[in-house]
Amino acid sequence: MIINIKKLQNSLILSLILLLIISFSLIASVLYSDDFQGYSVAYKDKVVDYIKNSANNFKDKPNDALLYDKIFKLINSTRPSVPLLKEYPNGKAKEIKLEDNSFVFDEDYLNSLLVIDEKTVKDLKKKHDIVLSAIKNEVDDEYTFGDLDNLKGNGIVMVGGGKYTLLTLIGIQNLKLLGSKLPIEVFFAKEDEYDQYLCETLLPSFNKNSRCSLLYKEIDPKLLESFDISTYQYKILALLISRFENIMYLDSDLYAVENPDYLLESDVFKEKGLVLWPDAWFRTSSPKYYEIAGIEVKDEPQSENKDEKIINFHDKKGAIPDPTVESGAILVNKQMHSQTLLLSLYYNIYGPGYYYPLLTQGGAGEGDKETFIAAATVLNTPYYQTQKALKFFGYLNEKNEPQHKSLGQYDPVKSFHNYKKMLSPGDSDYEEPKLIFMHINYPKLLPAWLYYLKEYINDKNEHIRLYEGLTKELGQDFELRINIIFNQLFCSEYDDSNDGDLKVFERSAATKLKTIEVNQEVLDNSCREIFIPHVQFLRDHPEQT
Repeated sequence: MIINIKKLQNSLILSLILLLIISFSLIASVLYSDDFQGYSVAYKDKVVDYIKNSANNFKDKPNDALLYDKIFKLINSTRPSVPLLKEYPNGKAKEIKLEDNSFVFDEDYLNSLLVIDEKTVKDLKKKHDIVLSAIKNEVDDEYTFGDLDNLKGNGIVMVGGGKYTLLTLIGIQNLKLLGSKLPIEVFFAKEDEYDQYLCETLLPSFNKNSRCSLLYKEIDPKLLESFDISTYQYKILALLISRFENIMYLDSDLYAVENPDYLLESDVFKEKGLVLWPDAWFRTSSPKYYEIAGIEVKDEPQSENKDEKIINFHDKKGAIPDPTVESGAILVNKQMHSQTLLLSLYYNIYGPGYYYPLLTQGGAGEGDKETFIAAATVLNTPYYQTQKALKFFGYLNEKNEPQHKSLGQYDPVKSFHNYKKMLSPGDSDYEEPKLIFMHINYPKLLPAWLYYLKEYINDKNEHIRLYEGLTKELGQDFELRINIIFNQLFCSEYDDSNDGDLKVFERSAATKLKTIEVNQEVLDNSCREIFIPHVQFLRDHPEQT
């Protein structure tokens, strides 16, 4: 959708007026309301001074800054004023996989977990209503984030910083060797984590539109000082400040097994604008969340083949359906889902203390992952969650116990084809979704983790495969491939003469990064003792395709 410049200019004038109103409202709230009870006088003075200065300098800021100011001041003015949600007198939510029907997550059970009294519900609902109203009434397709004059095209977004910079290096190289032509943005939240080699040498060499996006330059750090922002909140901020209109977000430890560029040109993405992938678990959101968000959950099943007396709460009409979301990969059109992203931002800013517990109740993978689907549900914006379930990959240890080491995610395009035509396996037109991503999260491909915890070696001091059955699933040895890339990037003594066309852009490039977690001597020893022999083991012990 083309940005209407005239409308944007009018919107920015309106923004100035609204900011002045919000500024005086915020000053009053800091000084007089319950929202800021417990804060020090110095903190209150700091907020007041900043708001005054921001209002005075508002007209001099570029368009992006106008929007950031407006949104973050709105979020600050709707800060919950009740204690953090952290009490679970009956324990946290059970972690049960979707194929296990031995337990019913009914309304009574879900209401018995997180303590949420009526005062808390009232306060959260009041603040949620204000934010939701502002988003609905003041944000439309003309409002978006990133560079308003240059927002265009498709691209991949990843989050760097610390150990995640190492992982993004592997992911970027893997994508380029698969033939991806999409530009890539690597997000850095903090100036001290900025990596000069990655941002100024590596990324530009791949694609002229690839770059690092820097939160501390895009958004005035003073706007963020009053929020405790870290890790899980970075994903939504990376999406918001991206220059791309159509984004493929990939976690730094999530690796494509084939070129994924086609996903952003697919029918499912163009129709929905937001594509998500499933996790393995039953949903454990608190029913109180729906009350806070103003979502009506009806006492009847979403599907006709469900027994009303024994269904899970999230099988009811209006509730977000099972399973939970695995947010290692997200496809999003920023203009189609500007409102979705802004409500998700609110959920994430106040996530650790309020909305993460509300949406997961201490269950599997609590964090940002449910905020996107929740925001889309509240706003009734379109989305598609891939129907094909994820698959765990691992091995059986010496005690014959399964050890899950990664999970695979499947192609949403074929899944959507089957969904629209109501096809099931065995139907003549059914198309089997193929594996497209591997989320290698335990262990992550970090030298220190792999070396010190001996992840590649069993109790008998023998090398092992971590992802048994993967070669048969893919028709190629991805485990060997990703370890070859790892060795070429990290191990200076690795011999790549048998690797054919699988060659990285620069040997030992990882050692040029700002943070590598281990010193060169330890890395060299790790390569000699573990990493190089492991590649040879994988070559000598191929899996059947």
